[in-house]
Amino acid sequence: MQPPKIARGSDALAAAISHGGDGEKPKPQPGGVPLAPGSDVFDVDAPRTEPQQLQVAPITVLKSEYREQVVHQIVSNTSYICYGLKQGHIRVLNKETANRALLKGHTCMITDMRFYAATSNLLASCDQSGRVFVRKIFEGSPEVGIQEEVLVSHSFDVGDLATRHLAWHPHMENLLVVLTKDRIAFINVPPTSGLASSPDFAQPILPEQPTFMPGQNKAFTALAFSHQGDLLAASTSDGTVEVWAMPPDLASKQQFEPLAATPHLSFTAFGGEHSGKAAACSMDFLPSRTPHSVLVVANPTASWLELWVVSHREGSQLTAECTYKLQLQSSSEGPSAFFNHLLVQPNFSVVVLANTKRKQVYVLHAHRDAQGSHAVFDHLCLFEVRLPILSMSTLTEPGYEHGSPVQEFHLYCVQTEAIQQYTLHPSACFPPADLEEDEQRQKELAAEGRPEAPVPAAATGAIPTVPPTIHTSISSPTPKAPAQATEPAAPAAPAAAPQLQQPQQPAAAEGEQATQAEAQPRPAEPAVAAPAAAAAAPAPRPQGRTTEEMLADMLAKRRAMEEAAAATEAAAEAAAAAAATAAVASNEQGTGVGDDNAGEEVESDEDLRRAQEVGRKAQAAEQQQQEQQRKQQQQEQQQREEQ
Repeated sequence: MQPPKIARGSDALAAAISHGGDGEKPKPQPGGVPLAPGSDVFDVDAPRTEPQQLQVAPITVLKSEYREQVVHQIVSNTSYICYGLKQGHIRVLNKETANRALLKGHTCMITDMRFYAATSNLLASCDQSGRVFVRKIFEGSPEVGIQEEVLVSHSFDVGDLATRHLAWHPHMENLLVVLTKDRIAFINVPPTSGLASSPDFAQPILPEQPTFMPGQNKAFTALAFSHQGDLLAASTSDGTVEVWAMPPDLASKQQFEPLAATPHLSFTAFGGEHSGKAAACSMDFLPSRTPHSVLVVANPTASWLELWVVSHREGSQLTAECTYKLQLQSSSEGPSAFFNHLLVQPNFSVVVLANTKRKQVYVLHAHRDAQGSHAVFDHLCLFEVRLPILSMSTLTEPGYEHGSPVQEFHLYCVQTEAIQQYTLHPSACFPPADLEEDEQRQKELAAEGRPEAPVPAAATGAIPTVPPTIHTSISSPTPKAPAQATEPAAPAAPAAAPQLQQPQQPAAAEGEQATQAEAQPRPAEPAVAAPAAAAAAPAPRPQGRTTEEMLADMLAKRRAMEEAAAATEAAAEAAAAAAATAAVASNEQGTGVGDDNAGEEVESDEDLRRAQEVGRKAQAAEQQQQEQQRKQQQQEQQQREEQ
């Protein structure tokens, strides 16, 4: 049985099992706290705001070793999700068809992986040894499936301090920049593999001399292009940031010239306080529509951040000014409480930090003045997750909020027990004034047809997404009541029940960790769902009752709903534990599908069929419960009005 096709970016299984949802889900309310102008210190132990939960959906169950290392092992565009495996292989999943492929060539851990743009299938990857590939991913007939065309294969000395090795020029798909230990290389990417051996494409373009003098004990750590493509910045292990102005005629050149040995601008972040540390800093540019570019620079643990505005002056002269400083601190644990992964959401003025140690996510909103010459962090939202995030990427995709189509952004994460997707709603983490500004920016980018903000196809028939305060689970085949859904600490089977995100379909098709679910009888719809629905059923309108009687009745109904939700939660957790035990037992028996996966991944068509069936039943139960809750709210509102 072929899996149902899912509209890109829509909730998993939504297009296949739901049409014409009621669209009455509550609109997420802005959360978080404002930050002080100029600088601020945010204590995660006294956060000034209650942590929120993120809506989560599983992509697949895959165990990864806990590590505190900045790597980029997962990436997504509008068509595919790609993530690295232990042997250096890259798994590719098609979001619509659940087709999958395994890309080989790397022989050790992937450290960086990036698509050229959200709508591009050009994939660049780098591993620990410095091997760099650029591939074009495409699909032929259904029998052939996902294929690759290798356009680039080079090796570099990348050292061991870099946190980001690769950067695509934002407007030139033939220019990939690679960060080596002491030089910055340009790769002229050929349009086809047949031209890869020609003189214009055969070799990377490297400066003749290293950037650092012998004995400096210095190495590059990260690089980034500005969103206009006019600046290239690189950070170093001593805390220095170096910036080059790109030639204005770069796009017209047939052959690129090596990067100049001397940068146009050099400045030291954090006043030199973090120089000489063992780890490297991270950095990236915020989106900008003015001649001023805003660079986010982070210390080795990304717990100290600075915003630097880089401006063009006369000729090629550049200046940099630090306009904001933010420190995250822990009053109980001190600096040891943090190991943050940093990324910039390219379609919103947002910086996302994922704290591996605390299992927290911090969303920072940046505000700039009308000229773009001054930038500050003005808002921080705190979220919690149940599994440590080891690597992440982001993508803007269409969703629904309060029954209306909106742009939301997803975090695709490698975690210790699973590959998962989290959804962030702008209205839940932006201040209202800046939300309007960012919505306007989305419209302008869509009108311009910028590659980083494609106009997505409409998700026909998709239901509105769950608000971010609801946390769906990666637990077991037993559907969980959405009213009290939480993410379990130890996920088991990818066929989680009411998952409302696109990646569930590939997860069921692939099943990175084997389970014995196919040997079990198909589970019936859980009986615990019935009390919840019954508790939510509307009562007849009271006639001639006192206010005290009506209030007592409302409280009794609320208690009944809470008890039913608690029962549902307990049943789902028990099922999750049973599924986890089965998964461990199956893994110990050594199930596998051959050399391609080296025991890491197990596929089952029966798992896929069961996931789809369970998803349909769970979605129907969820819709029924939502309808009952909506009617109950209307009933309570009528009672209040009568009072």
